[in-house]
Amino acid sequence: MITSAKEQFLLNQLFNMTLTATVQRSSTYRKNTTEKDRVDFRRDLQMSLISLSEQYRESVSEAMHCKNIEALAKKLSEKHGDVLHARRFRIGSAQKALNLYLKYMWCLERVAMPPHCPIDGIILDKVAKATDYKKTAWTKLDSITEYEEIISKAKEVAGKSPLSEWEIQFYNTTQPNNRPNAS
Repeated sequence: MITSAKEQFLLNQLFNMTLTATVQRSSTYRKNTTEKDRVDFRRDLQMSLISLSEQYRESVSEAMHCKNIEALAKKLSEKHGDVLHARRFRIGSAQKALNLYLKYMWCLERVAMPPHCPIDGIILDKVAKATDYKKTAWTKLDSITEYEEIISKAKEVAGKSPLSEWEIQFYNTTQPNNRPNAS
């Protein structure tokens, strides 16, 4: 897809927001990694997200989505293990990156509604309070089975609403920086 300079600027900004949300609260990188190594990792993450997002122009099954999360974690772990904490790009970080990037692309109507929402501390708190789920930090999550259990519990909380719609509504009504427009 050919994009204008303005569109490319927005897409780069959305990736930067995705990256920040993915790495800011997790120990993603090993100590003493070089800036070049981090830049290489970020470039590969961005290219992987762009490539994966092409599949989501049409609806993607939950099973395929989970495979994509696992594949993203595996690919980046294998290629950038020397840069990554514990030599792993964990499932928690992979799901956060993919789910958040897809959320942004969905809001821009570039992809169909994603099957899942980004799982972060705010969503985990909501799920833990409403179900019997015992909260785990998303930054420590490294099992697709545990991720699927969290998704199952989140669906209980969402009720009949698709997870993506439930999460965006929840986010818009609970975040202090989200104020109604004055107009």
